Amino acid sequence: MNPSRRNHRYDSSVRPGTRCGRRLICAALFLTALALQVLQTQAQIIAPSGRTIFNRNMMVRCVARLDTFKDEATDSKPNELSVPCATVWGIFPQTSLTAVVPARFRSSSGDEAQDSLARSGIGDFGIFVQYDGFYRKVVPLGFTRFAAQFGIIVPSGSADFSQDTLDYQATAVFSHIRDRHWLIGDLQYTWRTREQDGRDIGNRWGYDLSYLYRLLPTGEFRGDTMFLVFELNGRSQGQSRLGGQIVDESGGDVLYFSPGLTYLPNRRLVLEFSVPNPIWSTLSAPEPGISIVGGFRILF
Repeated sequence: MNPSRRNHRYDSSVRPGTRCGRRLICAALFLTALALQVLQTQAQIIAPSGRTIFNRNMMVRCVARLDTFKDEATDSKPNELSVPCATVWGIFPQTSLTAVVPARFRSSSGDEAQDSLARSGIGDFGIFVQYDGFYRKVVPLGFTRFAAQFGIIVPSGSADFSQDTLDYQATAVFSHIRDRHWLIGDLQYTWRTREQDGRDIGNRWGYDLSYLYRLLPTGEFRGDTMFLVFELNGRSQGQSRLGGQIVDESGGDVLYFSPGLTYLPNRRLVLEFSVPNPIWSTLSAPEPGISIVGGFRILF
């Protein structure tokens, strides 16, 4: 037999195996990335980037948040319930579009409460575009990603629940996921325009750092997935100005520690619960108290 032909046969018998091995590795990476993308629907609970979604799907997310406050000046305890409902479309493989409409309910209690009657209405409408293609590295059982989100909030709410300013938002999001350990952070800047009465509302910074630990399952991904979530959520509000003068008792900073749980009974439904606790605040009255957050996300 011709030696060159024998070598050729030997080479051809090895290369298919090599190609097969590479295909198996690529398939494993693809399936891992797909599973993580589906689980990414739950991600953070409190942070704005919790709206994150993935490729060419649609998700509806509704969250109810009850915020409690204490106003020592009036000896009242105002409460506010916000129920934002967001619809997210994966319009391109790495681009998603989110529309948010919040419903709000406000009440106050106390001997000297100035607003003893409950009020309700619709808050301002927001629309956001997120792009996930800046940087992405997929590894077995994880990935690292940088994303950016840009949005606008239109003063379209009812009289008692509209900010009367056109707000522009830009958010940078970092995700580092390795098997059961997830680390997600974001930095958000909100530029606020002038109100109709001439008041300049201070711009706002937001920052979030979240650690998620997968409690269930302990092995490979399947149904019945549960995460333990710990978040630090900070907001820094600039002071307002009216006629060039700083408005007293405006602006300030607040930092929340927010432990929570997310549960995925299947690949298309997420249930979430969190209890944000203010651990540091320089905000003017009313003073923030403990909040309660519960919601769900449905993937279509």
